Amino acid sequence: MEEVRKRGVVIECNLLSNHIMKYNMDIRSHPGIMLHNAGQKISFSSDDPGVFRISIVCHDTLAAVYAFPLDLRDLKRIQLNGVDGMLLSKE
Repeated sequence: MEEVRKRGVVIECNLLSNHIMKYNMDIRSHPGIMLHNAGQKISFSSDDPGVFRISIVCHDTLAAVYAFPLDLRDLKRIQLNGVDGMLLSKE
């Protein structure tokens, strides 16, 4: 995981779809927050909005606000990580 962090790779966290598919029974135990707290870049995503009828990022971000102790700075950084993660690197 250290190599992933050093290279600036963004890990996509699909909070609600993971919960719906029962990968985690409680959103508060999603590993994404542990990664974020360890300094790993994460972003929130809805995984498959067509299947789950969830908007692209809005609902997952709202779930994160209720589930995790994030402040506005954290939320902004996580959203910007999502943009960074969509862009192609020079490698």
